Amino acid sequence: PYYSGTNVVTATSTIFVSTGSKVGIRTATPSYHLDVRDATDAQIAAVETGSGNANRIIIGANATEAYIQELYSSTAKPLLFKIGSSEAMRISSTGLVGIGTTSPATLLHVQATIPVLRIGGGTNSNTRLQFVDEVAGTAIGSLYGNRNSGNDFLVLQRGATDLTNEYIGLFSGSIRTIVGGSEKVRVDTTGMGVGTSSISALL
Repeated sequence: PYYSGTNVVTATSTIFVSTGSKVGIRTATPSYHLDVRDATDAQIAAVETGSGNANRIIIGANATEAYIQELYSSTAKPLLFKIGSSEAMRISSTGLVGIGTTSPATLLHVQATIPVLRIGGGTNSNTRLQFVDEVAGTAIGSLYGNRNSGNDFLVLQRGATDLTNEYIGLFSGSIRTIVGGSEKVRVDTTGMGVGTSSISALL
């Protein structure tokens, strides 16, 4: 096939080159520099064929999903993400995600000199890290915080319902321990209270 000076390479071809230097496969009106379309599953692949191998990475999309798929002719290999020549992240051959490490040991393994994970939320909205028993479909507990007009708090709690049953909370000006829905211990700038929220002495 060759570029004929119009949008169509050849009259019967499924490969098209537009006058805007955009290439279309199965489309005569490509919207991108390379535009691949298919009625069921559009795919682009990079294939390594040395030594009889057929190792490849596929980028595709269909009616139910968009995906990046790695296929090796022998054993599974890690999938790497690079910025320039440096590795930024990888997914191991067993599905472990590593950021800052080439050998992730857990589902998510973040490694740095001072590693920081940030979870952001809006004002007056709970920002949450939740722990769930997926087999039973039951919430075990959560770590969550809220910035609420000066009454900021960070809570480690048991169960699915906020600020009930058992939790330990860091509130603005106090630390509180709740058991069975009742406050048992409170510490504020005055001191510690056991069984009372009105503290008048160190203990």
